[in-house]
Amino acid sequence: MENKGLQWFFITCNSGKEMSTVKVLQQTIKARSLEDKIDQLIIPTKEKIVMFRGKKKKVEERIFPGYILAHFEASDEILHIIRNTEGVTGFVGSTSKRPKALDDKEVKAILAYTKVRNDPKIETNLTVGTPVRVLHEPFKDLIGPISAINENKGQVEVMLPLFGRETPVTVDIISVTPISNDS
Repeated sequence: MENKGLQWFFITCNSGKEMSTVKVLQQTIKARSLEDKIDQLIIPTKEKIVMFRGKKKKVEERIFPGYILAHFEASDEILHIIRNTEGVTGFVGSTSKRPKALDDKEVKAILAYTKVRNDPKIETNLTVGTPVRVLHEPFKDLIGPISAINENKGQVEVMLPLFGRETPVTVDIISVTPISNDS
């Protein structure tokens, strides 16, 4: 049920105001019964894991802060409505009158990237070779260098002194703290 007159565009808005701008646009679309002319408004995001107060927390990160991906008919009426919506600052690739539609390949790539929700990553400032102290049992207080980082699983492999030799042990990223070179 693809409407051939609809194309993909990037609407620009104030960074951090994407959600409120989308809500205002959705209310306007519904109030004016324009669902067949503006059918999708997407804030491209990806899920990632961040450390917050020593705990893993999933958050949605905007891929393009200040941009809304929109699928609509680029008629004068629709462009006027979008341009005059609170929070909208314009369009990407806009000439004085008409915005430039996005290429289908670009849109597919963006949508595919935003759908990778089952593989969030943990952002960490740790690097391979960084000496760390293990904070939790059974290896609590042992110190060793990081030999590998798996951001997808939120784990690090640390070379710990076990059994009279350096042994690789995999622990959660939140279970280690970097050791400064001064101590």
